[in-house]
Amino acid sequence: MIGQRQRHAVARRDLRQGTRTISFVDDTEHQRFKQVTPEGDTLYIAGFGVLAEISNPGTASAKWTEYLSVGNAKVGMRSLQAASETLATRYFHTDQFGKSRGRDAGARSGERRDCRGLDRRRPL
Repeated sequence: MIGQRQRHAVARRDLRQGTRTISFVDDTEHQRFKQVTPEGDTLYIAGFGVLAEISNPGTASAKWTEYLSVGNAKVGMRSLQAASETLATRYFHTDQFGKSRGRDAGARSGERRDCRGLDRRRPL
């Protein structure tokens, strides 16, 4: 196809539940780069070993989240709330059953957080 231009469409998918709509926008390589919700937008940045996202870009409530990976495994994340300049770091590991566990950088050694959506401290 020398001399011909190929058109690559950006794909958009909308998910509806009742009156709530969430939209996902994928780039030409079928990688998600944007999510649109009623609460705000999220941009995804992936390339050259970097995986990050920014929620509500350009607003006072903007939040950067960067992920640290080793191989194909995520081992940590760092979140920066732009307005308050609050920085939070979490590290991930798997237990003997293969379940993902997270630990806050500031957590005491006898505490951990289950990564099951409840996000509450539990004794080890």
